[in-house]
Amino acid sequence: MKEISVSGKKRTETGKKASKLLRKEGLIPCNLYGEAKGENGLPEAFAFVAPFNELRKAVYTPHIYVVNLNIDGVERKAVLKELQFHPTTDALLHVDFYEVNETKPITIGIPGTIDLDIACTDYTIGFDTAVNTAMEAIDKVRDTSTSHERCSIIEVMGRNAGHIALWCGIASGAEDILIPEKYDHNEQKIIEHVFQNRKKGKQHHIYNYHQKIQ
Repeated sequence: MKEISVSGKKRTETGKKASKLLRKEGLIPCNLYGEAKGENGLPEAFAFVAPFNELRKAVYTPHIYVVNLNIDGVERKAVLKELQFHPTTDALLHVDFYEVNETKPITIGIPGTIDLDIACTDYTIGFDTAVNTAMEAIDKVRDTSTSHERCSIIEVMGRNAGHIALWCGIASGAEDILIPEKYDHNEQKIIEHVFQNRKKGKQHHIYNYHQKIQ
C-alpha cells in the first residue's frame, strides 16, 4: 500500500470557534483513534491539527494511503477513517484517522452502490456514473419530446432510494419528480399539472420517476 507523510501538532483548544480560527490559518482539525478507550468504553480520540496542503494529497485522490503522521515529533501510522466537508462549498472541515497496529489486521469498507443508499457517507462508487448515464438519455428524450410535443415518462433505478431520480430531475429540469420517499399516489394532480403547462405553451413535459413507483 502506498504511503504518505503528514505533519501535525497537538490541539489544545477544541470547539467550533477554535476550529474556525484554525481553518483560516490553513490548518484542519483532526482526530486520531486507536485501540485506547475511555471510561465510557468508547474509542478515545487524540486531537491534533495538520496543514491542509499536506492533507489534500491523502484526501483528494483515488488511492488509499497509509499515512505516516508526525505529531510533535512522534511517528504514528494511520489510515483515513472519516472526512467531513462543508455542505455547500465542499471545503474540507475535519479528518478522522485510525491508527494502524502492524500486528493486527484492519478492515476498510468502500461504499459501492449506484443507489446512494448507504448510511454515513455522502458519496458511493457508481452513483455519479449512474446519474450521468441517465442524464445523457434524458437529454436525447427532451429533444424528441419538444419536437413532437410529447409527455415523456422516464424510469430510473434506485432500489429503495429516490436519489437518482431526484438528482437527474433537478439537473435536467424535469417538470415532476416522483420518488418513493415522498409520493402520495395522486395521479390526477400529475395530469392537471400537464394540462396547466400545455396552457402556458410548454411544448414538452418530462417526468422522472423511481422504479418502485407503480
